[in-house]
Amino acid sequence: MTKNEERHPPLSPDEERLLQLFRCLDKSGQHYTLIEISHKLMDRYRIDPTWKEEMKSPDLKDYDSRLFYIWPGDWPDRNYIDLDNTGDPGAWLHDAFPESLSYHILGSTAGDLETAEILAESYISTLRENGVDLPIDYAEETEEQMEEGIRQDFVSFISEWRRRAVSAIVSQAKQAHK
Repeated sequence: MTKNEERHPPLSPDEERLLQLFRCLDKSGQHYTLIEISHKLMDRYRIDPTWKEEMKSPDLKDYDSRLFYIWPGDWPDRNYIDLDNTGDPGAWLHDAFPESLSYHILGSTAGDLETAEILAESYISTLRENGVDLPIDYAEETEEQMEEGIRQDFVSFISEWRRRAVSAIVSQAKQAHK
């Protein structure tokens, strides 16, 4: 068995069937199926490995609040964004997302660029309101290039937040099935 096969064993017949059925759904169906599966798994496993009492919390079904415990303060491919410049990053994130976190973090990646655009607009607006210099103020690039860089930072941010959520669930599921 190769190292790749050890990390990613071949799909079982049930996993193949699940993938085939998932592919029969339209984009919206896939999006909401991912959210539903993630919620079911969050009912069984902690999303924040450091919060030992999470599964006893009265907010167990408040998936968005639980996701907030693991938002990334730093992430790969971050070049422009410093969330501390928003004042209170947690409060800013709470207000900046147009719908629930589950919708954006647990759902399909298909809407990540649109969400990143919304976050980028809010981020730039917040920096201007707070009198914080924009990254463009000291760079050798255009405002359009800076805005694209900020959008890409937010795409990476969303991806890292999603990776953390899935990683926490997968890690605990592996432990439970040993």
